Amino acid sequence: MGPAVLRRVTSLVALLALVAFASTARADGAGDAERLFREGVRLRDGGDFASACPKFADSFALDPAPGTLVNLGDCEVRIGKLIAAIEHYKLAVAGFPKGDKRRDLLAQKLVSVEPKLAHLTILVAPTVPETARITRGAAPFDRHDSGVSVTTDPGKLVVVVAAEGRTDSTYDVELGEGQSKELQVDVGAPVPQKPVAPPRAAIAESPPAGTEPRPLRTAGFIVGGVGVAGLGVGVVTGLMAMSKASTVRSHCDTTTYACDSEGVDAAKSGNVLAPVSTVSFIAGGVLLAGGVTMVLLGGKKKESTVSLVPTAGPLGGGAMLVGRF
Repeated sequence: MGPAVLRRVTSLVALLALVAFASTARADGAGDAERLFREGVRLRDGGDFASACPKFADSFALDPAPGTLVNLGDCEVRIGKLIAAIEHYKLAVAGFPKGDKRRDLLAQKLVSVEPKLAHLTILVAPTVPETARITRGAAPFDRHDSGVSVTTDPGKLVVVVAAEGRTDSTYDVELGEGQSKELQVDVGAPVPQKPVAPPRAAIAESPPAGTEPRPLRTAGFIVGGVGVAGLGVGVVTGLMAMSKASTVRSHCDTTTYACDSEGVDAAKSGNVLAPVSTVSFIAGGVLLAGGVTMVLLGGKKKESTVSLVPTAGPLGGGAMLVGRF
């Protein structure tokens, strides 16, 4: 066998294999289409039209037979999908040869179904912005079709108008077989604005009850403290003056008033310390008394228990602040 003959034989074998494969694929597709068609018939005869329609559609996709389209159209009429049924009837007519009686049967079906279609005219209000989204059922609606009658399946239909800053407007429409309606649509009410809380730092918080600042009471504590310090100075200088007086008695002759140098220094220091002690006691007592008065006037009496106790020093008198603040 020559090379040329061998090539021809090889090509023939490949062609036969391809034809056999295509025939097998068609046979498998036809088998699946037939199985789906019979399932659709079973479901239709059992009254389950919603499940039967997809079976007929899948069968037609595998084997586009016009008879399958007729059954699909009949099924769609039973579930209210009249527009789809009419399209499938028209497509089936084109699949039958001229003179086929089934073409006349389909023409009768079209005449009986088409008058059942409903018609809806949507009128878009001028206040609806161009950016608004309008939907009719599950499909978007072009606002430029406002005022145009649109053929639709009878039954319930929902029209929604959605615009930014507005609540959605929802319209429920019920259309009977062969009925025509007009529907005016508009945007919804403005969306309520949520109040904006001021910054935390800008909120003036009131102090808890009983903790309001009391300037007079505060000043009273300050004045009283100065008074207590004055009394302390008086005590210290008084003790120092008493020490100097003792030194004077030890280093001076009380008869002749003659003193040595240490006695003279002690006498000079005592002459300075004694008046300082006296003045400190007097000023401290006055300031302490004034501070007590200011505290009592500036605060609640039940919160403070204050008493002024007289005291005596070596060179004068005074007072001591005793109590609970």
